[in-house]
Amino acid sequence: YNVGWSNDEYSLIQYPRGKTDETFTVPNDVWYIEMDAFYKCNNLVSVTISESVETIDYGAFAYCENLTNFYVDDGNECYSAVEGILFEYDYMLVHYPIGRTNTSYTIPNSVEIISTSAFAGEDDLTDIVIPDSVTDIYDKAFNSCTGLDSISIPNGIETIGYKAFYNTGVWNNASNWENGNVLYMDNYLISADESLSGSYEIRKGTKFMADGTFRGCVDLTDVAISEGITKISCDAFYNCDSLVSVSIPDSVTAIEDYAFSGCSRLKSISIPDTVTYIGDAFYNTGMWRDDSNWDNDTVLYIDNILASVRKSNLSGEYTIRQGTRLIAYSAFSNCSNLTSVVIPESVTIISGYAFKNCKNLVNVEIPDTVTTIERAAFGDCNGLESVKLPENLEKIGRMAFDYCENLKSVEISNNVELIEASAFNHCESLTDVYYTGTEEEWNLIDIRKYNDCLLNANIIFNYKPSEPSEVLSASNIVKGTSSVTFDLSISTNKDLTGNIIVSLYKKDGTLPKIVFYPVASKVNVKLDSADGDYIKVMLLEYGTWIPLSEFLRIDL
Repeated sequence: YNVGWSNDEYSLIQYPRGKTDETFTVPNDVWYIEMDAFYKCNNLVSVTISESVETIDYGAFAYCENLTNFYVDDGNECYSAVEGILFEYDYMLVHYPIGRTNTSYTIPNSVEIISTSAFAGEDDLTDIVIPDSVTDIYDKAFNSCTGLDSISIPNGIETIGYKAFYNTGVWNNASNWENGNVLYMDNYLISADESLSGSYEIRKGTKFMADGTFRGCVDLTDVAISEGITKISCDAFYNCDSLVSVSIPDSVTAIEDYAFSGCSRLKSISIPDTVTYIGDAFYNTGMWRDDSNWDNDTVLYIDNILASVRKSNLSGEYTIRQGTRLIAYSAFSNCSNLTSVVIPESVTIISGYAFKNCKNLVNVEIPDTVTTIERAAFGDCNGLESVKLPENLEKIGRMAFDYCENLKSVEISNNVELIEASAFNHCESLTDVYYTGTEEEWNLIDIRKYNDCLLNANIIFNYKPSEPSEVLSASNIVKGTSSVTFDLSISTNKDLTGNIIVSLYKKDGTLPKIVFYPVASKVNVKLDSADGDYIKVMLLEYGTWIPLSEFLRIDL
């Protein structure tokens, strides 16, 4: 029986179940142990994690019936073993060895996360104490802990994963199920049996629903979510094919991935303004299937939410619909043909990963109403060379502009209070930061680690943004076989300084030609190419990409 390795032997893929060895030490060049790598390896009694291991994927040691101890090399910076139990740093309990015969266990106060399948198959434990420090219980964490007849869930819990308590003593006790088909534990809604049908009102006082609560309840038609619930969890109503109505209270702030996926009869929904986060929640719903909800067969709007984007259909410029309040998580990510986007003033938050990896995005207009740019919102947008951040922005999230390798300048308001870790990491081209406040105000910003590219740039304090008051106009437009010419006029009551950028675009957003001219009140423009559908002209501040005017568009 041979251990399965990746080609480079840095990943342990599969430990053979039939191997009779009782102990195993992970070799010191392995850094990754894959998901289910030791699943049901029942001969193992102990495992030693080497110094080199950096990642142990979910459920790697699940259902190893005779495993009693983990040992971790003292040099390992990521993992530790406390009394034979495996932890990541000290905040995640990775795995409790189920070969032990203990009947009780108290989770340490440092733990915040109980990982996937952490106690799965442990049938000797009858008492587990979860401390108030725990916020997240992942999928199948206590799956098949058949001796666990009761458990107290702390008030600070934010996530209960799918089937976290499946086949426990609590789950298997019919008296714990309301009307025989809905399971509550303390003030948490854990699961509904697939037999649940018709209308259902969630019990008052419920804090939130576990992931996949009503998953597969194909005869459920109406649900009233009680006031006090703060999120609609992942997969909450997945494939509830008969669901036609959901009442969402104002207490809800988040709707997570796949919450309503597969609800093919759900044709409308009212989302309260309190919701500030929406994942990919509406795939294959009645709203998704209704062509009238799609803008140009490309962008899905539900209520006042931009819910999804058909990425392969989107190219060139896109202006988000006026009145849109929220952009769903990751909505435009990987839209490789998107070159320009205009965000309306009704938006206040740019959601996480919203435009990540839009490689050809060269222009984004963010309104001053935006107060937060979330995690990785513009990460890997290599086309961005200049960004004007909104006046009222307070927070720039983790990795917000990470790997924007061509970003040269950024304008930051003195209202910014927090720049999270790696917000401007890997922005080696960043040379100029235009800050509207004083140096003293800059030093008060909470700028976290891995923002050296930002801190090493030339920071211009007390920057006064120029109002884009200049008006551009074009006349005598002539499109020939190999060139385009026109006369450009600039109307302004200020001294003219800066550069004029003239860009020829195709409908697919590609740029066959870009030229620059020194600024003047009148310019005779000539482009040595006619291979385009429209032209955009803008006045830029000298030596930067800071706009001094609105775009002028000339359709050819």
